[in-house]
Parts: sequence; structure tokens; C-alpha cells
Amino acid sequence: MDDLAPLSEPAAELLARWGIPAGAAVATTERGTNNRTLQVTAGDRRWFLRISQNLTSDQAQAEHRLLARLARAGLPFAVPVHQPA
Repeated sequence: MDDLAPLSEPAAELLARWGIPAGAAVATTERGTNNRTLQVTAGDRRWFLRISQNLTSDQAQAEHRLLARLARAGLPFAVPVHQPA
């Protein structure tokens, strides 16, 4: 993982829409084959931002519906939550 660095102003404004505080830092994670993943850190809190690189809008929306259904299923583990941009 790359060292944490301050976010650019546009990125910070986008993250603020999700309630992530000003001053958050971002680090790229090991790149997968389908997505780009960033670790966002502010104080002792962490978030992971996944940027889909090969899904159509319809495919991404289908994935979001599936994740929402899994989250309601009472599974014994956390399910990622889609946050609209």
C-alpha cells in the first residue's frame, strides 16, 4: 500500500458528501484485476473506496441491489454498503 497522502480538493469534497471529515488521507491498495481500491483514513477511522473499472452502469446497479439484499439477510458478517456518488 502506498503511503497516506492528503486528498485533492475535489476528492475531499466528494468524500465530504459521505460524511468523511476534511483532512482525510488516501492510500492506494494493491491493485486487483477488476477494480481500483483506495484506503481512506481520518483519525482512527478507515473506509475503503472501490472504483469499478469494467462494469457497465447496469451491472454496477445490479451488484448494488445484490449487496443490499445480502445485507438484509442477517448473515454473520458485514456486507459492503454502496454509497451513491
